[in-house]
Amino acid sequence: MTLRGESKTDAINRALQMYNLIEQILQSGGKVYVQEPGQTELERVRFF
Repeated sequence: MTLRGESKTDAINRALQMYNLIEQILQSGGKVYVQEPGQTELERVRFF
C-alpha cells in the first residue's frame, strides 16, 4: 500500500499520468510551479 492507501499498480499509473501531463506542459513551452501549504509564493519546479 502507498501513503494514499492505493495499490502499487494504481500509484504507478497515477505517476505515469503526472509525468505525461508535466511533459506536455514543458514541451509546449509551459512551466510548472508548486505552492507549499500555508505559503503565498509559487516556486518554479525545474526538471533536468
